[in-house]
Amino acid sequence: MKSHDTKVSRFKIYKKGKEYCAETVGGKWRILVISRNTISVSESDKKPEQFKESVLMTEQEMIDNEIDLLYSDYYYPKYILEGAKTLSEAAQMLRDEANYLEVLEKKGWQFTSPVNAGVGHMECQLKPFDFINSLE
Repeated sequence: MKSHDTKVSRFKIYKKGKEYCAETVGGKWRILVISRNTISVSESDKKPEQFKESVLMTEQEMIDNEIDLLYSDYYYPKYILEGAKTLSEAAQMLRDEANYLEVLEKKGWQFTSPVNAGVGHMECQLKPFDFINSLE
């Protein structure tokens, strides 16, 4: 088995209890809050002040710790026209959604694979803290 150096990104993850926060490449902050029955994800223009403690994690460590929603989300385009009563209203809903998708892309979001059965998985690039070398 041949070994070679690969670069693995580490990300600075801020945490307070079951709340996590990370900066995206678009300069926004993703906040993940886990409670007993719910998980919520939000976004902020600046890092919330309550986050002081930080750790460095790889993408795999975030998955292992079940906090990958900091950079991962699902998109449901099959509901875009839900509630439209006229073609004009449907057209406006599609324009609004197109603008929303362009904003998401500017913030660093991309689909990880083609949308299938009305669901798309997308990820946002977190701002890398640094790189570590690993041998595979």
